[in-house]
Amino acid sequence: LFGGASNPATGFNAFDFNTYWNPTNGGLYSGNSATTGQPTAESLEALRSRTCDTANDDGCLFYYEYLPYRSVMSQYYNMHWNAWPVSDSNVPGLGPNVDPSILFTYQPIGFYRLWETGPNVDRSTTMGHISDVMKVSTDESNPMRVTDAFYTGGYLDQTPVMPWITQNSLGNEVFEDLVKSNFEAFGKSDYTNAEVLEGVAAFQLARCGIPSAALNDQSKFFIPGLWAQIQAGSLTCDSGVSGDTLMLNVVSRESQRNALSNAQCGSFIGIIIVQWADLIICKTRWLSLRSQGMRNP
Repeated sequence: LFGGASNPATGFNAFDFNTYWNPTNGGLYSGNSATTGQPTAESLEALRSRTCDTANDDGCLFYYEYLPYRSVMSQYYNMHWNAWPVSDSNVPGLGPNVDPSILFTYQPIGFYRLWETGPNVDRSTTMGHISDVMKVSTDESNPMRVTDAFYTGGYLDQTPVMPWITQNSLGNEVFEDLVKSNFEAFGKSDYTNAEVLEGVAAFQLARCGIPSAALNDQSKFFIPGLWAQIQAGSLTCDSGVSGDTLMLNVVSRESQRNALSNAQCGSFIGIIIVQWADLIICKTRWLSLRSQGMRNP
């Protein structure tokens, strides 16, 4: 999706999808991304929905968003990344005063969706010039296929979609029907209210990025009274921000950013250690440290 508006509308607010449309310029503002564009929900669905031939592994190319599960064991891992307030500028690309050129470099605050039925065939994009991606998403055998054409009509959908984006406070009723339908799908029609509440609790904890063990041991987690809140009918992920604040899952980009920072630091320290080793090698070419020490006579 390429935005049709080159400039943001007056009163542009990155956290309000209604302000992404510029009526003056007549198009969706997507950060002047005239070269790379923005991923859409339709393109992601097309990558996930490739018809798979189980007899041929080469025909089973699916796309899944990168979830760095191993990073949770890292010393820099922050559980808050699972549901980070978009108003908190401690994560690059977020915060109340973020520059649009930085904002649109990172993941969007929501999902771009296309409303345009006819693409602009005068221009096309190869979706990152990745042949496998193109093959999967545009193949005629894919029931969710998309064209590689140039789209300019769309909107930003900020509907909470776990586990990527949610709202800080949500009531249990959002998940009750889903839990009941899951029970019925597995042939269980005699479920109790307590069982439904347990299922709802699992969804509530998942959207806030909290392990289910937190219900029994809350000393390590940042949400007080988890079970009491859920029993009362809702759950607030972060008591430090308003209930209607959007919460974005930034684990992928933050774990990669911190891993890179740690790797750069480790490389720099490694160079320093090697330089000291070179120094000692030169110093002890004829005499050992035991006989001369590290002094220069």
